[in-house]
Amino acid sequence: MEDILISVVVKVYNHEHFLLDSLPSVINQSYNNLEIIVCDDGSTDKSQEIIKTYAEKDNRIIALMAPKNEGLCANFNKGLDRCTGKYIAILDGDDIMLPERIEKQAKVLESDPKIGICSHDMEVFDSDTGEKLYNFSEKYRHYSNPKDSIFFTNWFFKKKLFRSCPSAMMVRSDHYRLFRYDARCPVLSEFLHGIDMYAHNPKKKWHTIPEVLGKWRKHLNNMSNSNLNAETHSIKALEETFIVFGIAAARYPQYAKEIKNTLLFRYYSNLIFGWLPVKYQKQHEKQFRTMGGNMMFIFLKISQFYLKLRRNRTNIR
Repeated sequence: MEDILISVVVKVYNHEHFLLDSLPSVINQSYNNLEIIVCDDGSTDKSQEIIKTYAEKDNRIIALMAPKNEGLCANFNKGLDRCTGKYIAILDGDDIMLPERIEKQAKVLESDPKIGICSHDMEVFDSDTGEKLYNFSEKYRHYSNPKDSIFFTNWFFKKKLFRSCPSAMMVRSDHYRLFRYDARCPVLSEFLHGIDMYAHNPKKKWHTIPEVLGKWRKHLNNMSNSNLNAETHSIKALEETFIVFGIAAARYPQYAKEIKNTLLFRYYSNLIFGWLPVKYQKQHEKQFRTMGGNMMFIFLKISQFYLKLRRNRTNIR
């Protein structure tokens, strides 16, 4: 299998404190036939110096340095365009691969041409202490059925959420590179990309190896953390949700029902858990009623009452 070239895209932005862990974890994989494409998005720290040092020592490393910050989507797309391998593995510059990750994922993809994406379990650890916090499998569901994963709803909150981790993914290049990350929705661009891939080929399978083959670093500057205040962030996140589903509805009218149902569920989740600013709550509830109808609105109010009752009981105890 070593005759198969595998591309690894490492996304970097101000990761100087983490690259001494992440880059060696790629270089020292048990599978050697790699092209390691390190995309730096105009870092203002010493990340580019560190990348250049590694590139001088290992000719498998291809350093793509942006002179200024262009954003996650442009940076990742640049890496995708440079890939020439049969498969593409993804790693954020602050995360870590375990030594056999590439080899084990490649074997899965080679074993079944119907598998388009192969993921694996991840250990989440605290960057400051190195302490293990949990495994992804303990909190989230693995991807298996692509349609259920993308158009996920959980109206009675009895199922674990799906959560993807780019740093755990290996994909078929000819399947994954058909689409690009959309800069109009930087936070949810990966999700829109997943919709694109599913709609293009619904028969492709998504497989998860139930084994920890990488480590996800939790720190203050994760993409999931925002410099915006909580109120502004919640509104922007909702705005982007509508953008993503609007684009998807225009592109794939055959999935209009699933798209609308998933959007309603995400809107419902924002309202029931109070993620939106209180001053906008009533207006958003009216909008939800317009979108979902009276029965959906009644279900929202019942859910809010039930959740409030549960919280009150918990506080009493």
